Parts: sequence; structure tokens; C-alpha cells
Amino acid sequence: MFRRLAAVGAPPLLLMLGTLLLVHYHSWLFHILWDGRLPDVWRPFLFYLPVMLAAVGVVLGIRLRSCGVLLVMLTLGAVLGMGRPFGDAVPESFGGIHWLAQRGFLLMPVNYLLGLWTVRHAWRSRRGLWALTGAAGWAGVVAVGAAGGPAAAAIRQMTGWLPALPTELKVLTTLGMGPLMAVIAAVCLAWHAVRAHDPIAAGLSASLVLLLPSIARDLNDISLAIVASAAVLVVLVGVLESMVALAYRDGLTGLPGRRGLNDKLRQLGWRYAIAMLDVDHFKRFNDRFGHRTGDDVLKMIAARMQQIPGGRAFRYGGEEFAVVFTGRAALKAADRMETFRATLARTPFVVRGVSRSTKKARGRKTSGVASRQRVKITVSVGVAVPGTGGRKAPEVLAAADKALYRAKKAGRNRVVA
Repeated sequence: MFRRLAAVGAPPLLLMLGTLLLVHYHSWLFHILWDGRLPDVWRPFLFYLPVMLAAVGVVLGIRLRSCGVLLVMLTLGAVLGMGRPFGDAVPESFGGIHWLAQRGFLLMPVNYLLGLWTVRHAWRSRRGLWALTGAAGWAGVVAVGAAGGPAAAAIRQMTGWLPALPTELKVLTTLGMGPLMAVIAAVCLAWHAVRAHDPIAAGLSASLVLLLPSIARDLNDISLAIVASAAVLVVLVGVLESMVALAYRDGLTGLPGRRGLNDKLRQLGWRYAIAMLDVDHFKRFNDRFGHRTGDDVLKMIAARMQQIPGGRAFRYGGEEFAVVFTGRAALKAADRMETFRATLARTPFVVRGVSRSTKKARGRKTSGVASRQRVKITVSVGVAVPGTGGRKAPEVLAAADKALYRAKKAGRNRVVA
């Protein structure tokens, strides 16, 4: 659980913690760099930095053809741009709450969730159009509610249940419904980030967490500008992390793909071992149980391979995988792959649901396979090391592939080193 949380949210979390420390100690930093005061030439740049970062995000969303990224960045640009300066006095109709708390925290949670829902869709897709329409409609409701008048009174009647909340929650509702929505959205986004291994959701959650302190305490303009800039930057970091994952990770198993393996081979030292693994009779298994069940087998094997001590697993292609051992772990590579092979062979795989064969014999009907059938999954493994000749990594990889071929030729379900 904690390993997955660290893997998903490490960059956004580190940026968020660094920003909070910078906000707390920025006076000390300015004292070292500029004798205690930020130079006037830097002030306009610092105050407009959040909007400039949001503009970069808009361009990135257009380039990626991502409705979600575009929607989130437009929301941040509008909220942080029109809300400057954050600490200004507001009309009495706003209830004494500054702009960010009154409107921003009403817009951002809803639009963040809509953005996550459409992050893989273009704005012209059906889902993208639904999200943009919903965001525009919600922005209209927020604008009408903030403007006052009969329409605003009608909207306030819809939230008449708030005084009935427990006393512990009233501290949130005293500042309006927006902060409460932001807290709920941040928790939901963090839960989704851990569950789905989604760095974009982690960035969105961290963005809301960064902006929440701006309503809980009085921050000066410099601190607010730093927090606002980081709130945009942490979302950009999540988007970039997602792009890296798409480029280097296999979409089915979550393992690094061939590109990641090639990068790893270029980084190897002199002590390492490479293991090549192939699922035995996988084509026959697919023909019998269907490709969806075959995908489940690959995901199961990938999950188990990530637990091999000292090894880093990669999906090589199809039903083939690679494991790279470095340092002292390379000396025990064959033994650890044998342990993995034996454990996998002893553990039956449960076929869930009914799946029809994707390949029919001529003149014969295929029937559904009984659900929850237990089948045996075995693998063949080839292991190779550089040896005394100092072979290069691609040569060691080819040697491991030849050892894999010998394992299959010898009867499969074995490790050959």
C-alpha cells in the first residue's frame, strides 16, 4: 500500500511539501538572497506566474488533445487570474469570504473531477463535450450565486441542510460550501490515485491541498503567489508523469516495456544477470479460454514478477518478459528465477467467468468453459551473465534468449542458465 502510494504520488507530494516549506521560510530565504525583501522587478513576474503556468498547461492540453488537461488548466487560469490579488476585500454579498474561497473552491473540485474523467478523451469526443457543457453550466450557477439577487437566494435554499451538519463539520461550512467540496474532492482524488496508480489524480489532489491553507490563515501576497504557482505546477508534474508512464510502461501489465528495458541495458555496470521468461503454451491457452483470460494471466505473472527479490521486471513483448538483476542479486539470479517458476507452477490459476474460444475447429461448435476452472500455468526461463569475456548487455540479452529456447526445447517449465 505505502509502496504504491510512494510510486504514484512521490513527485507531486515532494513538490507540495517543498512549497509549504518555502511558504513558511520564504522570509529567511529572501533575507539570504535579497537582504530580506523581494526586489520590485521580481514582484510582477511572481504574481503572474500562476497564470503563465496555466497557459503552458493549456498549450499542453491542446497538444495532447486531452479535454481533461485543457479543462483543468483553463479552470486554474481563470480562478487564479481573476482572483488576483487573493487577499483583497470583497463585497458584503460574498459574506466576507475572499474570491478564492467563494468561487474558486466551488469551480475547482467539480472541474477537477470532470477533468480526470476526460483526461484520455479529446474535447470533441462525446465525453469531452459532456464535460465541457457540465463545467460551463456549473460555472454559470456559481456566477449567478455570487452575484446576489433572487437567483442567488434560490441557490442558497438548495444548501439549507448545511446547518444540520455535525458541529465538527461546521468549521468547514462557515467559510462556504466550496472548501468542504475541495476537501471531499481532494480525498476522492487521492483514493483514486492510489487505487488506479494515476499520477494525474495525485497532482490534482495535491493542488487542492496546496490551495486550502489560503482560506484557513492570513497569507501575504508573496506566499499566496508561491502557493498558487505550485498548485498549477503540481498538476503539470502529474501530467508529465503520466506521459512518461505512457511512453515507458506497458498498458496491460503496468511493467516497463521494451523502451524501458533498452534504457536499463545502457545503464548496467559489470555485475548483472538477465533472465528471459516465456509463458508455456500461451497461444493454446488463448484459443481455449479467450484473449481476456489470457490478459489476466499476463497481469498475474507480471504482478508476481515484481516481487522477485533483487530483480526488475520488464515486458519484452507478447507473452515474453525480461528480468534484470544487478549487484549481488545477479549471483543468485538463476536460483531466484527457479523459485519463481516453481511457485507459479504450484499455484493454480482460477479462470473466472465463462469465455468462448476465439478459434473454432472446422465443423464443430465450441462451448463455454466452466467458470472458476483451475488451470496450471508454467513458464520457461533462460538466464545469462556477462561472464569473463565481458559481453555487452545486448549480447547477454541474446544469450538469455537462446537459453530460453533451450529450456523450451528440453520440455518447458524449467530454468536454463
